Amino acid sequence: MTLANNRSVKAVCIFCDCKNRGGVLSYSLHLSKGLKSLGYTVTFISYTPETPAMHEIVADMESNSSGVHLISRSLPLFEKIGAIRQYIQQTSPHFFIPNYKIDSYAACCGLKHSAVKIIGVCHSDNKDEYFTLSRYASVIDAFVCPAEKSFSTLNTKLNHRSKDIYHIPHCIETTDSNVKFEGGQLKLVYHGRITDVAKRVSLLLTLAMRLKVNQVPFKLTLIGDGDTKGYLAFLKKNDLLDYVEFKDAMSGPALFEELTHHHVELLVSEYEGFCLSLAESMGLGLPGVALECGGVINEYLIDGVTGYLIEGSDINRMAEQLSLIQSNPELWKTLSNQAAESIKEKYSKEKFINGYHNAFVAIPKGDFTKGWPLCRPSYINHIRFSFRDLVEYAGKKLGMWS
Repeated sequence: MTLANNRSVKAVCIFCDCKNRGGVLSYSLHLSKGLKSLGYTVTFISYTPETPAMHEIVADMESNSSGVHLISRSLPLFEKIGAIRQYIQQTSPHFFIPNYKIDSYAACCGLKHSAVKIIGVCHSDNKDEYFTLSRYASVIDAFVCPAEKSFSTLNTKLNHRSKDIYHIPHCIETTDSNVKFEGGQLKLVYHGRITDVAKRVSLLLTLAMRLKVNQVPFKLTLIGDGDTKGYLAFLKKNDLLDYVEFKDAMSGPALFEELTHHHVELLVSEYEGFCLSLAESMGLGLPGVALECGGVINEYLIDGVTGYLIEGSDINRMAEQLSLIQSNPELWKTLSNQAAESIKEKYSKEKFINGYHNAFVAIPKGDFTKGWPLCRPSYINHIRFSFRDLVEYAGKKLGMWS
């Protein structure tokens, strides 16, 4: 199928910061690659790279799109917002996806007379994400939720816009793998941002301590961007350096190759939007063992079927389930097969791209009237109270906006 001759749905622009690898970047690259296969022209906006890793990310964007427009990272915030807005106005894509940055959503506030359709993607199941999408709802033409839970939650919060909210399941790239576990050392892996903010990486190190005490043969590998100094100090202090290792972030074939040398993917996040990394590993045949993270992973991590789902923050229970898997290779094999089949069935590239295409076609037919209140600040800073926050508060009190 191609849309090369359909000028009404041709150009898409995606904002994605090259600061680090993670679920939003993977999602954006999958989307760009898929839309290009249907005949769309896709471009990225990003901030200038400052490290070799950032330059590699920009190169990935370039290879999966028609080009990357870079805005200086050193600019003051409002100049960044203005630069994003100016580029969108100059290029006038049919669709713009701000992704998760307040900067790019704020830039949309000045596009109220533009024909550009704004697509808000709900990447996380947390109050900040819902606040952002709700605050900028008057300039967003349609909302996309990759997870069932976020789709349900956003429909509740924006019930007057329910016809504009789409559930489009993720695209999970899978490949045939030879992942095997026949007993012995259980190789555990986590891949994602190395931080305690939302990801709670310290809990994984606590889990490692518990597995060591329980004398479970294991090795834990953490793959991703982040400051590891504090974590390495913890490992040294608790004699865990032989049990836990860190590796730099990877993507594409290199990541898939690395994952096939492990047996179980772990997740202990406080919240997630969908958790692409967990689903990727499960698609390769690694059962997941995870804390619930608010319920968004429940649609594919089925307790006792595709892995184990732990309520609350019960690290002891998590260690028990890993011990069970390590002692029973046949159980691992069953979980592995069911995990791979479930992901392949639910999250195909075709469903993902067709979902977006169908949404793009439907959006222009809607009767939503877009506009941003004249006096409302396009950006507010919750960290430091300012005059803009005062205007935002007063406008709400006077019923000028919600």
